[in-house]
Amino acid sequence: MAKNGLTSAERTVLSRAEDDGWLTLTADIRDVALIHWQRDCKRCQRSFAVLRLEPQRASLWFVLAEGREWAEREQTQAREALRSATGIVFTPCSAQAFVTLGNEVPVMAQLLNSVGR
Repeated sequence: MAKNGLTSAERTVLSRAEDDGWLTLTADIRDVALIHWQRDCKRCQRSFAVLRLEPQRASLWFVLAEGREWAEREQTQAREALRSATGIVFTPCSAQAFVTLGNEVPVMAQLLNSVGR
């Protein structure tokens, strides 16, 4: 483990998150990696986007950058991205939902696209 408390797998996942725009959580990724991602998103003023892969589905969290709310167009696009999701919770600055495995990447990409990333 490195000085920053992250395992090699966590450093790899965080590096991939930088490229993808979201962090993918699996059983081997600890809270410390999630905290690093959250801090990095806040520092860079980008949306905090996380997928947690579960056996039957993926949980999705998407929180706009601090101080932002969905513009009408963004909200329409985000709702469209989530049309096949279940358990949707949509607020002025976030969206949470469950998506079927295999659909999580396109849904997250559409959410990021809706806010211009």
